[in-house]
Amino acid sequence: MATSPIKQVFLLRRIKSASLSMSGSNRSFIPEVFLYSRKRTSEIEVMDVARQVFVLLSVLVVCWGLERCEASRKFSFEVHHMFSDTVKQTLGFGDLVPEKGSLDYFKLLAHRDRLIRGRGLASNNEEPPVTFMRGNRTITIDLLGSLHYANVSVGTPATWFLVALDTGSDLFWLPCNCGSSCIRDLEDIGLPQSLPLNLYSPNASSTSSSIRCSDKRCFGSGGCSSPTSICPYQIPYSSTTVTTGTLLQDVLHLVTEDEGLEPVKANITLGCGQNQTGLYRRSVAVNGLLGLGMKDYSVPSVLAKANITANSFSMCFGNIVDFIG
Repeated sequence: MATSPIKQVFLLRRIKSASLSMSGSNRSFIPEVFLYSRKRTSEIEVMDVARQVFVLLSVLVVCWGLERCEASRKFSFEVHHMFSDTVKQTLGFGDLVPEKGSLDYFKLLAHRDRLIRGRGLASNNEEPPVTFMRGNRTITIDLLGSLHYANVSVGTPATWFLVALDTGSDLFWLPCNCGSSCIRDLEDIGLPQSLPLNLYSPNASSTSSSIRCSDKRCFGSGGCSSPTSICPYQIPYSSTTVTTGTLLQDVLHLVTEDEGLEPVKANITLGCGQNQTGLYRRSVAVNGLLGLGMKDYSVPSVLAKANITANSFSMCFGNIVDFIG
């Protein structure tokens, strides 16, 4: 089995990490924009003041609006964010709130989001959030295109794959039973150093099972010859970039993002990508693609339906340095 590509790339010091986390953020690898220092008590004070100001303004606006309503039979008022320039200037605490767009400004907003869970990143059942078994680091490699990549582990025994992360598609597929057309090393597409890749084999995974055409998860049933046939799929990215194969089920290995790092095995719908064309074959997704879209068979949707995560996920990136070798 090939050595983890993320480890190799980081040893080469050619790629800088960012962060991805399913329904949460990792304290160990989270980019600086989401690190909140408890020493910055002024930020907490600002939030307390902002809450009080918000309540006061709400009362004043309602009272003022009711007077206007009685006089003109119309009710209207302006709404401003608590950290907006208008509110800061009106209330005179502009020096306490970080400049809009600054690192401290986003730290404060991120901390506020975590406190009130306004973005729905916390689990519905109050269980710890989860991330990939090998960590939530993501990388970008200029030779592969503009997408970000993560090291995910699938099957039994667990095997890692360097998959592209794509919010514009839904299916999670891996190169599988594709013969000589599969890319087995990034060196084959122009990477200066050898970086061996794994290929998925249903026969090598004891937890792999085919999805039949009679299964409701078979979204490509139009290509079925009979209800007992293995469900085919075809996902076009463009007129020349397509992945074609069959659907199956296998285990995606995750861990909880807490001190325990408890293993979580999630049964997911997986595409056995037998034929890739265009960019899928030459660059963008040479070792698979993890679709993060809204369809029922996407990994986030499957995890939410299994009550492993909330029906949402976070995907956070810091400053990315592409491969320059």
